[in-house]
Amino acid sequence: MALQAMWVHGTAFSPAEAPANGLVNVNNVGWTDVVGMRQGWGTTFQGRAGHSNIFHVAIPSPVITNGVRAKLSKVFVMFKCGEDPYGAGPSAAVNLLKVDVWDGPKMIHTFGEYLLAGEHRYKLDTNNTFKFTQPLEVFFGLGLSVLIKFNKDGQVTFASAGADFEV
Repeated sequence: MALQAMWVHGTAFSPAEAPANGLVNVNNVGWTDVVGMRQGWGTTFQGRAGHSNIFHVAIPSPVITNGVRAKLSKVFVMFKCGEDPYGAGPSAAVNLLKVDVWDGPKMIHTFGEYLLAGEHRYKLDTNNTFKFTQPLEVFFGLGLSVLIKFNKDGQVTFASAGADFEV
C-alpha cells in the first residue's frame, strides 16, 4: 500500500456553535466571533472564560484509489492555544480537549480527553498527531471536530489539518 497525505489550510476551520456560546470578536474585528479571523497563517478564534466550542474541518478523502478502499492511519491538527502568562497544560488559558473523527455521518473515533496547549503549528509532534492503532476504512469523506475549552479569556489559532491514508 502507498501513503497518501491530504491537508487543508487553517482558514477552512469553522465553529459549530453560535457566537452566543462564548466566542467573541477577535481584536474587536466585526463578525470574527462567527467566522474567525482568517489570515495568511490560519484562522484565530477568541473565547470567553468558562466556555467550550467545537470547531469543524473537512479533509479531502481519497475514498477509493485504483479500486482499493483507502484506510485512514493518522490525523493532524496544527494549532496554537494556551500560551500566555498562565503557562501550558492544565493551567493554560485555552486547551484542546479532544478530536472526533467522522466518516460522513458516522463518528469513527475520538482522541482525548487531553489538556493540550502551546505552539503546535510548525512541526508534527505528539500533541498534534493522532494515530489510529489500526487503520480504518473510509467510505464517505473525512471530517474532524476539535473541542476547545476556554479556561480563561483566550485564543486558539488553527494553521492546518490533515490525514494520512493508506491507498
